[in-house]
Amino acid sequence: MTAKHSNSAAAEIIDIPEDVRPVRQAPKASAAAPRRRRKRPEDGASKARREAPAARKVSAAGEAVPKARCEASTPRKKPGPNPSAAENARGRAPRAAKSAQGERPKGRAAAHRDPSRKSIPQGNHRKQTDSGMQNRVNRPESPAKRRGRLAEIHGDMFLEAWDAPAPKRRKGGHGSRDGGSRTAVAVNLLLLTCIAAMAALGGLLVYRHNVYLEMKQVVEAQTFYEGTTVDGMDVSDMTLVSALDYWQNRVEPAYSDRSVQVGEAGTVTARDLGYRSDYEEVLSNAWSAGRHGSLEQRYHSAVQRVAHPVAYSVDRAVYSTQLLDAYVRAMAAKIDTPAVDAGIASFDTSSYSFVFTESQTGRRLDAEGLKRQMAQVLDAGSGSVEVSVETVQPAVTTEEVSSRYGMIASAVTNASSSSSNRLKNIKCAMSYINGVCLKPGETFSFNKVVGRRTTDRGFRMATAYSGGSVTEEIGGGICQVSTTLFNCAVKSDLEIVERHNHSLTVGYVDKGKDATVNWDSQDLKFKNTTGGDVYICCLMTSDKRVRFAIFGKMLENGETITVEAVTTKTIKYDTQYEVNPLLPPGQSRVVEPGKNGYKAETYKVRWDAAGNQISKELLCKSFYKAKDQIIQVGQ
Repeated sequence: MTAKHSNSAAAEIIDIPEDVRPVRQAPKASAAAPRRRRKRPEDGASKARREAPAARKVSAAGEAVPKARCEASTPRKKPGPNPSAAENARGRAPRAAKSAQGERPKGRAAAHRDPSRKSIPQGNHRKQTDSGMQNRVNRPESPAKRRGRLAEIHGDMFLEAWDAPAPKRRKGGHGSRDGGSRTAVAVNLLLLTCIAAMAALGGLLVYRHNVYLEMKQVVEAQTFYEGTTVDGMDVSDMTLVSALDYWQNRVEPAYSDRSVQVGEAGTVTARDLGYRSDYEEVLSNAWSAGRHGSLEQRYHSAVQRVAHPVAYSVDRAVYSTQLLDAYVRAMAAKIDTPAVDAGIASFDTSSYSFVFTESQTGRRLDAEGLKRQMAQVLDAGSGSVEVSVETVQPAVTTEEVSSRYGMIASAVTNASSSSSNRLKNIKCAMSYINGVCLKPGETFSFNKVVGRRTTDRGFRMATAYSGGSVTEEIGGGICQVSTTLFNCAVKSDLEIVERHNHSLTVGYVDKGKDATVNWDSQDLKFKNTTGGDVYICCLMTSDKRVRFAIFGKMLENGETITVEAVTTKTIKYDTQYEVNPLLPPGQSRVVEPGKNGYKAETYKVRWDAAGNQISKELLCKSFYKAKDQIIQVGQ
C-alpha cells in the first residue's frame, strides 16, 4: 500500500512488510488543559495486556519501534468490532504514516482518498521480522494489532471510526452531568418501554398459543363433538369405533332379532326378512361433520354444535316388502289347493249322453291378511300370528254341469227319394263325422274329416250337380250331409267360416239353406266358439231322415237359434226346341225340364226362452242359376 507525504511534491513509495500493521499517529499537543477522563476499574485481562511486552511497530521509514513508544505517542482507544463488515475488509492492509516529520494526517478520510495508495499484497500475517517476535503467539494482543486485525475484517469504515477524534465535552461542569443524566433517563425510559412492549407481545403470543392448544385439543379429539345425539342418545363421550361397536352389539339387535311365529309353519326373524339399518352411515356422518377445513373453521363448527346441538336419526327397515311377499308366496304354494270344476269326462255316441267328472273344493291362504299381520307384529316387536286358510268352492259343480251340457241344437233333412247308391254315400259320409269332438277354438273342415270320395273308401256312383247340370259321379248325394250339418252348426251358435250354395236349387232344403262341397274346390268350415268341447253326432233313421245333433254347452238362459231364408228374386227359365226326326210330325216331348233361377238371403235369428226374438243377422246370400227347358219336336 502506498502513502503520500504532505511536505513533498513527489510521491515516495514505501514498502511495508505484510506482517507489520501501522501504528496510530499521536494527536498534536494542545495548549488547552488535558481532558479529565473517568478511570475505569481495571480487570485482570486489561492488566495482563498492559504488562505484556510491546509489539514491534513500523515507522514511516520502515523501522521497527518498541511498543512503549507507540503507546506514549498514541492514546489507547478500544475499538468496537463490526462483524457485518468482516468480508469487506479482508485482504486490506493498514495505511502508512503520513510523513517522516511526524505530521498528523488531516484525517483517515484524506488518506483513504489518496490515489497513490497501493494495496499490500496478501501473505502470511504471522511472518516474523526478527528474532524478538518468535514468542508472539504467547503474548497478549496489542491495541495496534487489534486495530489492524479488525480493519481487515470490517474495512475502511472501521478505520475512519477508529481514527476519528473523541468528541469534546461541553464546558460547565455540572451542566454536562445534567445532560448525561437526562440522556440516561431517556434511555432508561426507552428501555422500559421496549421491555414493556416485549412483555405485552410475549403475553399475547402466550395467549394465542394457549388458544391454539385449546382449539387443537378440541378439533383433534377422537370423540364426537359436544352437542351430538344419535337416536336421542348423547355420543359426545364416544369415539367412532366405540359408537359403531355399541350400536352393533347393543342397539341394532333389538330390531334385527325381532321375530314372528307363523302358525305351525315356524318362526321367522326380521333378519330373515331383509332387516336394513343405516346406523353406520349416520354415525360416520355425525362424527365427520365439521372436521374439514382449517383449524379455525373446525373449531368454529365444534363451538356451534355446542350452542346448537344436532340430532341424527337412524333409518331402519325391519323387513323388506319384497322378501315378505316372497315368504308369504312360498307358504301359499304349500297350502293353496285349487278347486276342481265338474266337467265332461266323455261322451257316449251310442246313447248321446255325457259322462261328467265330480267337482272338488279347494284351499287358499289369506296371503294379504297374513302379510298385514306379520308386518304389524314386526313393527311392534315380536309375537305370533294365525294362518287363515279359506275354502274355495268350484265354479261349476256336477249338478250345474249336468244341467248346462246337453244337445245344443239339431237339424234334419229328408232323403227318402234318394237312390240306394245315394243313400249309401250319405251313410258313408256320416260314419266319418259321427262322434267328432271339436275343442274350443278349433275349426271343423268337412273335406278334411270325410276325406276324398273314392270307391275304396265306400262311396258309390250317384246323381250330383256339376257345372249347373245334373251328372253321375262317385259320392253323389253327400251334399245333403253337408247341408244338414250346416244348418245344425248355425243353430248351435258356431261361427261359419266357409260355405257355398249349389249351382241349382235342391229339393231337400229351402233356398239359401244348402251347403255344397267338392273335394278340390268347395268346403264347409265352422269354428267352435262355445268355450267348451262340442260333439257332433249324426245318423240316418229308418224313415230315411238325415239327422244331425251337436252336443256341448247349451245356450244361456234357454235361448234358441233358427235359420231363416228369404227369396229375394226369381229368374224365369227359357225353353229351347230341338227337332227330332224320329218323332211324328206335330208331336213333342220334354227332354229336360226347366228350372227357374233365384236369389236368396239367409238370416240367423236368436230367440229367448219365451219365444221373443232377440236378434236377427244376415248369415249369407245365395244365387241359383236358371236351367232352360229343352223340348224335342217331330217333322
